[in-house]
Amino acid sequence: MADNRTVKRNPWIVEMGAGRITKVPAAATTFKSGQFLTVSSGLATAYASDGTSIRYYSLTDQDTTLTAGDMVDVVAIADDTIFEGFVTTENGGHDIDSAITSANNGNAYGITVGTNYTTVNLSMTTASTSPASIVDYAPNYSPMTDTTSTSPGKCQFKIVASFLTVA
Repeated sequence: MADNRTVKRNPWIVEMGAGRITKVPAAATTFKSGQFLTVSSGLATAYASDGTSIRYYSLTDQDTTLTAGDMVDVVAIADDTIFEGFVTTENGGHDIDSAITSANNGNAYGITVGTNYTTVNLSMTTASTSPASIVDYAPNYSPMTDTTSTSPGKCQFKIVASFLTVA
């Protein structure tokens, strides 16, 4: 059985600043539990690119078999919601596992949405497209299981306030 500390997966909530609500997803949209969501025409849809707003965190998987009025469980993200997730970097256009150090604390980075998981991408540092602000790194808060050479590394992060929009 795989060790959950090293198997990449979507971020998880460490401290929830806002509450759980239900939203109507856009028709024919898919997303997984733990994926970030934005809003298009008032409907929840998967967050796909840096530089757009992030409003919600999905608590359920969503497939394309929606009917009118279906609802999904989400968390409305607040500026004090803290997530924990894995970090990657880019190499030749491909995401690769990466370690993390104290030098990353306090910096904002992009979010990469993969087929099966979402990560904080340490290669994406342009402020206008970097919604994830690192508040701590795993070797600091979990030194028994994580070191600065652990790859993939983990961090705790918040969504930068300018990327949050009022629901």
